Amino acid sequence: MNMKKTVLFITAAAIIIISCFGLGACKKRDAEIAVSAVIVDGSVKDTFDVDESFCYDTAKLSVTFKDGSVKEIPVDSSMLTEFDTSTTGLKTLTVAYGGITVNAEYEVVYLNYPSREIVTKARLKVNQSAYPTGIGREIVLSQGKDCGFRAVYFTVKGSGYLCDKSLNTLDISTDFNVTATSYFVDAKTIKIIIASKNGFADGTVAVINFAGVTNAEVSLTEIVVSDGTKDYYLPDTKGV
Repeated sequence: MNMKKTVLFITAAAIIIISCFGLGACKKRDAEIAVSAVIVDGSVKDTFDVDESFCYDTAKLSVTFKDGSVKEIPVDSSMLTEFDTSTTGLKTLTVAYGGITVNAEYEVVYLNYPSREIVTKARLKVNQSAYPTGIGREIVLSQGKDCGFRAVYFTVKGSGYLCDKSLNTLDISTDFNVTATSYFVDAKTIKIIIASKNGFADGTVAVINFAGVTNAEVSLTEIVVSDGTKDYYLPDTKGV
């Protein structure tokens, strides 16, 4: 009889212990199961400049878990989708965590010219190019999926002197079937049109050399590309 009582006591104790472990495991699981989430106020901007990167340093989610606890979770690149600042307009980004997705509207504005729309992902860049008697700049077009452009118009701005009104010290090299036309504005400003009958391929569209210039940063502004039927603005470049 005593043996039976002992066995029953041990069995009951075991059941209680197992139940406690099970309850603890359930509570632990509940603390890991996200049931809702919101983006922490002020941690994500609602307005971005064209080509501006997302700031992960400040972005956070406020996540509520099944056990009722609430935690702030930093947003990382694996959680973010539908974020694109290459074109202007109203857009929606998505942040995902633990099977929960949160959407947030944001606007991309070209802050240099807020009223100007950027609707293509094409970009014009300027790189340094070796030139023994002055400075050289390589003009590079990246079209991405928006291919078929046949002309590009832009203004070259120098931090210092670039050339005089005669344009005799200005040399523009292009590929076969590509033409370049330049217009003097002032000693630091030149307007240039580069055109291709067959359309541009991605890459260098021209090399501009300024003879006699020893030191000047060159940037491109008022950049427009054309497919022959419509013109599209591109963002300005930084000085190089």
